[in-house]
Amino acid sequence: PVANPTPVVMLVFDEFPLASIIDSDGSLRSDRFPNFARLAADGTWYRNAVTVEQQTEHSVPALLTGSVPDQTQTPVAGQYPFNLFTALRSTYDLHVYEAITQLCPRQLCEGLTSSASSLVADVGVVSGHLLLPGPLTTDLPPIDRGWGDFAAAAGEFDAREAFQDLLEDGVRSPIDRVLEDIRSYHPSEMPLFYMHAIVPHHPWQYLPDGRHYPFIVDSNPASVDGGWNGDEFLVAQSMQRHLLQVGYADHVVGEVVAELEAAGLYESSLLIVVADHGIAIRPGVDHQRRITDESVGEIAAIPLFVKTPNAEGGVIDDRRALTIDVLPTIADVIDARLPDGVEGVSLLGPPVEREQTTTVGPDGAVTYGADGHEKLEVAARIESWFPDGDPYALRPPGSPDLIGQTLDTSTLPVSGLSAEIMEADLYADVDLSSEVVPARIGASLHEQVDEPVVVAVVVNGKVGALTRTFRDDEGASMLSLVDPALFVDGSNRIELVEVTGSGELARIATP
Repeated sequence: PVANPTPVVMLVFDEFPLASIIDSDGSLRSDRFPNFARLAADGTWYRNAVTVEQQTEHSVPALLTGSVPDQTQTPVAGQYPFNLFTALRSTYDLHVYEAITQLCPRQLCEGLTSSASSLVADVGVVSGHLLLPGPLTTDLPPIDRGWGDFAAAAGEFDAREAFQDLLEDGVRSPIDRVLEDIRSYHPSEMPLFYMHAIVPHHPWQYLPDGRHYPFIVDSNPASVDGGWNGDEFLVAQSMQRHLLQVGYADHVVGEVVAELEAAGLYESSLLIVVADHGIAIRPGVDHQRRITDESVGEIAAIPLFVKTPNAEGGVIDDRRALTIDVLPTIADVIDARLPDGVEGVSLLGPPVEREQTTTVGPDGAVTYGADGHEKLEVAARIESWFPDGDPYALRPPGSPDLIGQTLDTSTLPVSGLSAEIMEADLYADVDLSSEVVPARIGASLHEQVDEPVVVAVVVNGKVGALTRTFRDDEGASMLSLVDPALFVDGSNRIELVEVTGSGELARIATP
């Protein structure tokens, strides 16, 4: 029974460390992430929140059941008969869009991206990872590189052809559907809007305004077998792409809030925004998602914002909040009694003393101290590459700060290097109204070079990025990201300039 029914909106983001949106002092980067800042201003930001589980197939059930899952459970309704959706089915109109999990019984919810056959296959793959001994899982399709249809994704496919479908069906479709459901809201219903958005989960291709850049290379050059190599700058470039996609997560929050306001639901709704787990983006990590004592600040510490109906906001609460506390908090607001066995507690009550907590991963539980200093260390490392939080300001160590400067390359001497710009035809006819903007610019050098070369990427006469080359199978290549504001409709001029150790500039020949 629900004694105080009120609209409930729950947004679960994926692979989202809190450190990505704070500075080294633990303050929210409000200028970079205005919609998360609004949530903090209108509600309560639980700044010391952590997930109790590393893997999505366990962390999402923890959010939806209020209890720590058994590591052998698969993320389907039959394994979790009591959850948010089954508990509220008699009182609420359910608008549920899950990814990876299927905790809402199919007779109650439409389902989302998986057909019946692919869902069965996905559950089989997930079950194999959960139940089989480690050596027997090596031949299973991976489940940490996408959001469903794992067996098909593990097969041979053309990445370019599949990429657009992944972005539209795997990422954007559930977002659009929940926005449409909010727009279609009728005052006669009591809605529960739930969305598990696969953002900012990789593949990282989105820009903060919701546009994305084309798929021009097959992988991140710093990525090695699910982990990262020791090249700090290449790993920082991956962090750059991640931060831009975190900006897109902020954009999604803004879209949802705008639709709630237009429907007259925002003030009266309970709105919860949370992540299932984080990701480790640092040099030398064996696995991006494997929680260890070193990566706990990136994997365990997550964003959690709660806006209660018609309540005063602007509260920062530094209690140790856990993902299992989300369901009890919802029950507290709507005045519903939970069954015995729920382990979490309402975050609206007095803080529970938790000197330390644990986050469980495939290698066991990792302890996380109550003060949460580890996430600040991660934020400080991000700040060392992006001092003011601007993801476009990344540059190789020791290089001059040329980004944003106007540069007439015709006045420069000619370098001894020549290069071919990847997908050069993309810049011949840019449509700024399109959802696709070629902001990721790559090139391959024709010459073999022994040491990395620092390169300025010049877009229409202005330096848009500073990058450097790396060795690959073809020789030496470079990748960069530039602010899409540098482009114009139609033809765009892309030029490359070598930056020597002494700061001298020389034009690199391109076709």
